[in-house]
Amino acid sequence: MKARAMRQPCVLHVARFACMHGQLAVQDFEIAKDPQALNEAACFGWEVCHVAICSACGKCLVPCCIVAIRLGTIYGRLATKDDNIVIHGRLNPGPPFTFHISLLTIFETVMTCLMESTTNTSQIAELPASTPSLRNATHPSQPSSNIQSQNSFPRSSQSLHRSQPSFHSSIDDPIDIDDEESRLVIGIDFGTTYTGVAYATPSNNVAILGDIAVVTYWGPQMGNSDKNAVAMITTKLELDIGTVSEELDILSSTLNGMKDLDFKYVKAAAGMPAFPCKGPEDIVTDYLTHVFEYLVQTVDSFSYEVRERFPVDIVVTCPTDWSYPAINSTYRALTQAGFNKDQFARLNEVLLVTEPEAAAVYTARYLSDFHGQDFLKVGECFVLCDAGGETVDVVSYRVKQLQPLELEKIGKATGRKCGSTYIDLAFKSWLLQLLGVHNYEKLDPEFDGKISSHATEGEAMRKVMKQFNERKEKFKKDSRDTRIDLPAPLDTLNLDTRIQGGGVSTSKETMKSFFDKCVDQVVELIKGHVGQIERPPVKSRSVFLVGGFGESPYLQQEVEFSLEKVRKITLRVPDTSWTAVVRGAVVMGVEKDRSMNRTTMTGCDKNYGVRTATAFSLVHNDRNDYSVDPVSKQPIARGQMRWLFRKGDAVLSNLPREEHHTFLVQFKEGDEKKGGIPVYSYPDEDIPDIFMDDPGIARVCVLPYNLASIPLNEFESYQAEKKGPRTFYAFLKLDFIMDRSTLKMILKFKNQVLDDAELNVGIADVDMGKQAYL
Repeated sequence: MKARAMRQPCVLHVARFACMHGQLAVQDFEIAKDPQALNEAACFGWEVCHVAICSACGKCLVPCCIVAIRLGTIYGRLATKDDNIVIHGRLNPGPPFTFHISLLTIFETVMTCLMESTTNTSQIAELPASTPSLRNATHPSQPSSNIQSQNSFPRSSQSLHRSQPSFHSSIDDPIDIDDEESRLVIGIDFGTTYTGVAYATPSNNVAILGDIAVVTYWGPQMGNSDKNAVAMITTKLELDIGTVSEELDILSSTLNGMKDLDFKYVKAAAGMPAFPCKGPEDIVTDYLTHVFEYLVQTVDSFSYEVRERFPVDIVVTCPTDWSYPAINSTYRALTQAGFNKDQFARLNEVLLVTEPEAAAVYTARYLSDFHGQDFLKVGECFVLCDAGGETVDVVSYRVKQLQPLELEKIGKATGRKCGSTYIDLAFKSWLLQLLGVHNYEKLDPEFDGKISSHATEGEAMRKVMKQFNERKEKFKKDSRDTRIDLPAPLDTLNLDTRIQGGGVSTSKETMKSFFDKCVDQVVELIKGHVGQIERPPVKSRSVFLVGGFGESPYLQQEVEFSLEKVRKITLRVPDTSWTAVVRGAVVMGVEKDRSMNRTTMTGCDKNYGVRTATAFSLVHNDRNDYSVDPVSKQPIARGQMRWLFRKGDAVLSNLPREEHHTFLVQFKEGDEKKGGIPVYSYPDEDIPDIFMDDPGIARVCVLPYNLASIPLNEFESYQAEKKGPRTFYAFLKLDFIMDRSTLKMILKFKNQVLDDAELNVGIADVDMGKQAYL
């Protein structure tokens, strides 16, 4: 009986399989007819070819090398270099090794073996007669399929040392999932210009890099295929608060987009905005919801059965030194999008790791495992540069331990907004100057008079930027002059010698000018860190360069030159640098139990807040809440709820969250000067803005205060009338400190503690004898 034909016509399987627990299924350079090995292969949905490849490799490929290769897709680009497969392995026991083999040699050998063995085996995968040669399978004009995943949930991470085939997963095939020891570890890197999801299915706490699958292709609908679509150039960094100048720039862009609030445009809108009224968190939630839905529909390891039966850990990456509000917005968006206990029934932990640390962990492991470069030693330092689309972050680390790799950050991380998107902006500014505003607006009708990262792109501009990005990614010092073709209506434009027939001539020096400002800043950041840690007895021998911009040949050349010029330090760039962050996140998730330093996030169980008064607004407040503050004489709204902790807010394991609220207490000289501050909870998402007689609003405790022992001269005072009584007032500060299990409340007057209480979060029980309401 013949095996199923391959799902994709031009996919070639060349496989060697190993049994569980490391027992090899290889004998005499031929895949053994071992039932257990075949079962392991079937578990992954791979068709098995019994192929003798000794003629292809000679005696170079030792029998105990486990090779699993799936090459070529209809989308083109092969996972090879110079038409050669580079196989990295490690003998057990023994040193690591690297082996090169020609694609053409393998193809010819496999075809010969398939034809010879057709009558001798019942386990041959059929290759259609139309299968092209491997050289012709490469089609540089087509994007590569970037879903790198297996067809099913593996029984054991040690069963097979497998490669990462490039193909679209399907949920049509049944999944064999009967190993309760396996778990699913998901890494999520929500980036400025790239969002990646990676996952692994380990059965222990040791990460195997070859077991990490990366999902980076999100289908044609995510590629602006609609010819009338307008592409938004957005950034995750807007989840955090920027500098004053950055916030003013965003405000200026917003006002430009709203025509400076000109009344005629407001009137023409008839009260309906032309855009959704959503904040950054809501927009990110919508985006990540589509990511989650795509994973569930497309990748078998995210199927309902897997999500119900298997333990899951989710690892989220964030920039270095991100503020709590930005982390919280990311966590809320992620959980609301579907990465939660409702969708993953056995969700264990949601971990938070910084992007540079994840990249450093992966890069060090990659260079060690696949290249045998055991260059790191305990106590040694290195510099990690994560060059992305928007920002470039540089961090210095000291190696605390090697197995598992644990790093200690040295000094302060530094970063600048000098990523690859600013090269695009430099090109656009140059193109605007070259074409003039009149022609540029024909190219990009969405142009609003200013080149900025908070902009939009129409169809024609996207075509231009696609060409530019292709040239940008390949540009290096010895590149030749290039040409970019303008789309209609500028496809016949002639403008002096620089534009002929709609073609824009771009010299090597001009391309270099687009890069130089960004590259100079990256080099400056790296040299600053090298100088800091290059003090006896500490010495740095390596700089790791990762991230999408980190793959730029020109950036690598400039950084390497600067390091050689100053001192002999090696620049190290992994082959998969643009996915180093998300792969490193998975590694850290798999090995979480081996690390002493990890951050987990849990959601706040309820809303917690206080009743207060705010400035009165006819837009936001009810007229019945109107009152006048006796001190300031300003209109106020009484009975307003201020929710300091919202249900679903991120609670970090290693950093308690602190919130504060100040109350104004007034009294006359002969008054008792005592009272109580109630704290409330609410269980639902739709939190009320005003205090009401709602059974959902529960008073969880009251913190009493007594100011009788404090001298009157410690308080502020005012006198409404010259001969009237003097009114005293005190500002009481209520501090909230929440960790994973408790909510502590401390009531103070100046630095004097008046009272405190502690609430067990999720149990609604109050310590220290305070009044509690469940």
